[in-house]
Amino acid sequence: NLMQKEVSVLNIKRNTAIQWVSVVLLSLVMVAAGCGKGQQGDSASSVNARRMSDSMAAASPASGKVMAGSGESSSSEVQASLDVTIQNRQIIRKGAMTVRVQSVKEAEKKVRSLSKSLGGFISGSQGSAEEEGKPTLTLTLRLPAGKFDTGYDMIGELGYVRSEHSTSDDVTEQIVDAEARIKTMKAEEESYREMMKQARKVADSLEIRNRISQVRQSIESLDAQRRSLASLAAYSTLDVTLTQDAKVGTAQKDPNWVTQVWGDSTGALGGIIRGLLTAGIWIVTFFPLWVIPLVVWVVYKRAKPKKNAPTPPPIS
Repeated sequence: NLMQKEVSVLNIKRNTAIQWVSVVLLSLVMVAAGCGKGQQGDSASSVNARRMSDSMAAASPASGKVMAGSGESSSSEVQASLDVTIQNRQIIRKGAMTVRVQSVKEAEKKVRSLSKSLGGFISGSQGSAEEEGKPTLTLTLRLPAGKFDTGYDMIGELGYVRSEHSTSDDVTEQIVDAEARIKTMKAEEESYREMMKQARKVADSLEIRNRISQVRQSIESLDAQRRSLASLAAYSTLDVTLTQDAKVGTAQKDPNWVTQVWGDSTGALGGIIRGLLTAGIWIVTFFPLWVIPLVVWVVYKRAKPKKNAPTPPPIS
């Protein structure tokens, strides 16, 4: 029995050794096969790389021509886009001038006609062309942005330009920024409305409604600013002050000047009398406040003993 056990142990050890040798040999075979495939792949890839480089070298002249053509076209497109961008700039232009003319009344008619012919309008006026002596009139013109220079020059030809100035303010970025913010806020408002549909509690609904109201107010405020800037950019503002040349004239005729002077003088006299009566009423009203202290002061002065004047020394 002991011999059989030893023989079985030896058989087990031999079988185990054979299995290990088989595993080692199989691993070596697999490694060798992988290296062979790798070398074939490397050689194939190198061949493909050489073919690719040859084809690129052959096509390089044509590609250079294409790139040159595309470069020229892209530069022209960029220039065109820049021109469009410059044309689309939103610029607020304002100007003011003072013109001395022979007749303010006639010059006013010409300015109004000029404004209408250029597609503009008069937004305000101050003063009067009918004033006697030296009339002065200020007109505020709103002219299309493209006609501002034309109107500026034509109004300057009405007479002698005493003073003038103009300003330009580019508000394109402000308008674009306002539009972007309005778009963002509208998206935010829409998301709040979706949340309102899903709200189940009254407190949540009230909070969301408050947020929607705040966003809507901000949207309306920004939209008003955007529209105001766009309007100022579309129609430039020009303030024109018309003054008249000095003329030798006669005194103004007034058939009722005597009555007017008499009324003014009697009115002034009545005002003086009324003032004196008002002062007397105040004095009588506050009589105790100033008479009593005065009486006390007089009595005190009289009751106080007088000091004898010093006698002068005898003259030797």
